Amino acid sequence: MTKTVRRLLAAVGLAIAALALTVLPALAQGGATSTLSGTVADATGAIVPGANISVKNDATGTVFEAVSGTNGAFTIPAIPPGTYTATISLQGFKTAVLKDVVVNVGVPASVKATLELGGVEETVIVGGASEIVQTQSTSVAQTLSAQQIQNLPMQGRAAFDLVQYMPGVTSTDGSSRGATVNGLPQSAVNITLDGMNIQDNYLKTSDGMFTRVNPRLDAVEEFTMSTASQGADIAGQGGVQVKFVTRSGTNKYQGSAYYYLRREWMNSNTWFNTHRNLKTDNSPSDKPTINQQQPGFRLGGPITIPGLFNGRDKAFFFVNYEEVRSPGTRIDTRTIMSPSSEKGLFQYSGGTIDLMALGARNGQTSRIDPLVARLLTDVRASTSQGGVQATTDPLTQSFSWTQPTKSTTKYPTVRVDYNVTSKHRVSFSMTRNHLISDPDTTNTQQRVFPGFPVHGLQDSVRYRRCRRTSSTSSATARPEERRSSRRI
Repeated sequence: MTKTVRRLLAAVGLAIAALALTVLPALAQGGATSTLSGTVADATGAIVPGANISVKNDATGTVFEAVSGTNGAFTIPAIPPGTYTATISLQGFKTAVLKDVVVNVGVPASVKATLELGGVEETVIVGGASEIVQTQSTSVAQTLSAQQIQNLPMQGRAAFDLVQYMPGVTSTDGSSRGATVNGLPQSAVNITLDGMNIQDNYLKTSDGMFTRVNPRLDAVEEFTMSTASQGADIAGQGGVQVKFVTRSGTNKYQGSAYYYLRREWMNSNTWFNTHRNLKTDNSPSDKPTINQQQPGFRLGGPITIPGLFNGRDKAFFFVNYEEVRSPGTRIDTRTIMSPSSEKGLFQYSGGTIDLMALGARNGQTSRIDPLVARLLTDVRASTSQGGVQATTDPLTQSFSWTQPTKSTTKYPTVRVDYNVTSKHRVSFSMTRNHLISDPDTTNTQQRVFPGFPVHGLQDSVRYRRCRRTSSTSSATARPEERRSSRRI
């Protein structure tokens, strides 16, 4: 590599680093991170300035450092959610270790450390999180951890359905998409994944709970919904904040594999099939075919290349893949003309009118248009594949039939975290949804009648990618930058 190329690369690297360091620290709070604050005091309650604070992520080994100020307070901004161990030390005092310090996304946490007189080599361990108190914000929020999410009975395994479990949420149709929070319009809701918005903002005013990508349960590390008194960093985006954080790898290889199955023989028949959608011999219609299969797996851990690279405490990966296969059937009902009305014989309470004869008496051509006649013939022929029932209108009949459907959706999620140095960190995450639906029943593009050739399908690919950089410029400043792209 020539000197000119090396100088150019060095200049580009310095420019990127300078750009990252100029990003305001406030950007961190509105996304996929939080803030841990605290105070350090001695046994008498007097403040202790100059104490060294080291906060270590129990899962990844990532360390964040700070120093208590003249008022004994410290703040660690842009800290990812997780469980931490905080170590506070100062010459002349015993070292205090606070275990199980839990930090949730977007919800500032606070701890209080008390140092006892003694040698710094002596250690006082405080368990049970040392009573974490949220005193940094008046925001009202609820958080579900990965373990709580796994324990919830979720049929569809879509993470966004967690919204329905939150206080203040009501739904007009029983779905998350039709939900409202505390009676607010859907346009007041801001939904993010790893700090980046995933809503269809074109429809946000009328359909604000519709997300372009929908992460799966096993791919989510934490879910938080805050509903009141938002901070200045995020309140401009909506009165309700719904935040998802993608899982990340840890120092241990961990994973799971699963397979969910739904079949029609596991269910009873519907009331309509038993009492209304009857076959020609008046027997109940068959159960709608259900053959939903949901295989999936997740795997995460340190990135390690034997003999070349050891990623413990440094580089981590996480992969989640889920597929929903739904071959099945659906019952459609159409209103068709009765056999007599197809021939032009219209029955009324006062008698029957023959439209052909009526036209002939008035000197008009008495015949059915050939194209219409062909269409009526095709419709009548299709009724052999379903059941026909009389209606209250003597001119029409009700025709019901079962037609096959097939839908497959693939949900891959990938995340990589890399601690470049103790002060510089980079992460990348990608969530992708790929739907193939044939026919496209969501947009009513199925066949109008059995055997009819025209129908529509949907082949939709949507993804969201996010890159995040975090740099520590001092003991209290940790600027953060995020960039994202998405396909809709």
